[in-house]
Amino acid sequence: VYRWLMRLHWDADLRFAEKTPRNCFLVHFLAEAFPDSQFVHIIRDGRDAALSYAKKPWLQAASAASDKIEPGGYRYGPYARFWVERDRVNEFETTSDLHRCIWAWRRFTESALKSAQTLPEHRYYELRYETLVRCPADESDRLLNFLGIEANESRALFHSVTGQAKTDSVGLWKNELSEQQKQQVNRESGPLLRQLGYLEA
Repeated sequence: VYRWLMRLHWDADLRFAEKTPRNCFLVHFLAEAFPDSQFVHIIRDGRDAALSYAKKPWLQAASAASDKIEPGGYRYGPYARFWVERDRVNEFETTSDLHRCIWAWRRFTESALKSAQTLPEHRYYELRYETLVRCPADESDRLLNFLGIEANESRALFHSVTGQAKTDSVGLWKNELSEQQKQQVNRESGPLLRQLGYLEA
C-alpha cells in the first residue's frame, strides 16, 4: 500500500505526506521502509488537543451505536484501541470522553517522543503548535528549510496556509474545561504535560 502511494512522488515529483496519528507507533517500520523519509512531530498542549479531539465522534460514548468504522478498522465509540494498557481496558471504556482523549494524546505523544530518540537530526523535526500559530512565518520557514523545500511557489503556498492559523485555538481549555476535568487531565497526563513545559512544576 505504501509503495503504491509513493507513486504520487515518483510520477509527479510531489512529496507524499501521511498524517495518520497512529503512525507514531510505526516510526521504526516507516523509517526502515522509507530510508529518505522525514518525520515532523507537531506537539500541542494536551489539554487543547484533548478538548478538540473530544468534539470528534471517534472516541465518544454517544458514537457506540453508530456502527461506523474509522479508517484504522476500529468502531466509533469508547472501545479500547491497541495502545490502551491491558489492565486499564475497562477504565478506558467506561470513563468520560475527555479522559479517553487526553489518554490518547499521552500515549501517542509518548510513543512519538520515544521513537524520535532513534532518528538522526535530519530526519526528525519537532514543532510546537502554539509557536506555529503565534509566529507562522518564522516557523514555516524553519520547517520548509528542514524539508529542503526551496521552490518559491511551494513556500508561498505553505505560508498562505499556515498564515490562516487561528490564535484563539490556543488555551481554549482554560475556559472550556471544568475544574473536575482539569484534575482528571492532570492525573492522566500531568507528568508529560510538565515534561513538555505545559504544566508548572
